[in-house]
Amino acid sequence: MPQLANYEGDGKTTITMLDKELSKYILIESCNGRGFFLSNNSFAFGSIILFPNVIFQWKVKTIEDINRDSLTLFKLLEPKLDLLVIGIGEPRAWSHAAMTRMRKEVKASGVNAEIMATRDAVATYNFMLDDYRVVAGAFLPTVSKGEETLLKLKRNPRVASIDAS
Repeated sequence: MPQLANYEGDGKTTITMLDKELSKYILIESCNGRGFFLSNNSFAFGSIILFPNVIFQWKVKTIEDINRDSLTLFKLLEPKLDLLVIGIGEPRAWSHAAMTRMRKEVKASGVNAEIMATRDAVATYNFMLDDYRVVAGAFLPTVSKGEETLLKLKRNPRVASIDAS
């Protein structure tokens, strides 16, 4: 009598390994003040726009550069995005006025977007991609303590001392 394997029928149970499925997408593994370490073993310098399998440099240096024009690409996409995740570095590094203006610009662009700290935005983007959502990311690098202090001094030149904490 021939010996059969465990089960060879048409209703065979299969397993799809997430690591193999997600390996075809570009995920962000970590970020710093210079850019982003990506899952395809590369490093992207500066601000980036990220789609599941395409990455672009983004000509945005600060939140003051985020406006309807810098978000036009996301309105033209088909299929329409479920969400654009925007990472703005460290929100506390930006003035209230700049944050308010940027939020108004994003809303006026008509793009469904969430704005948050870059580290949180990266995690949200990776999670949504893992959930097979139609998602894109627009990320500014994180801001180091030194850069944050310089931004504060730039906004308020009357500050005479630098907080060393």
